[in-house]
Amino acid sequence: MNRKKLIISYLVISLLLFLFQKVYHFYGHGVTSFALESIWVAPLIVGSLFTVFVFSKPKNIGTSLFRLSFNLMNTSLAIFTAALVLTGVVEIAGTDSPYILFFYIVSFVFLVPACVLTMFSYIK
Repeated sequence: MNRKKLIISYLVISLLLFLFQKVYHFYGHGVTSFALESIWVAPLIVGSLFTVFVFSKPKNIGTSLFRLSFNLMNTSLAIFTAALVLTGVVEIAGTDSPYILFFYIVSFVFLVPACVLTMFSYIK
């Protein structure tokens, strides 16, 4: 994994999500949503934290475990971001949906193995 490419990709994703939320709020006629306002923070923080974990790994550990952990973390982040978008859109529309909770649950289901695999790699 290339460190510079990884950091730039997380920054670009955060910038695009920031622009998306600004445009969506512009057309929202003054109605705002905290979930949509904070959508760009998730990839920025999680991406930077996971980048630190991935690139501070010991040299003698294989990369296959880190690759699996990285893929699980990215999947969790994508599902969480989709959940934030849906939550924000539903809040701005003035309705509610019970199904958005499942996005957060599935995101957490992918996040736990990613964290466990990362910690297991450091202990091993």
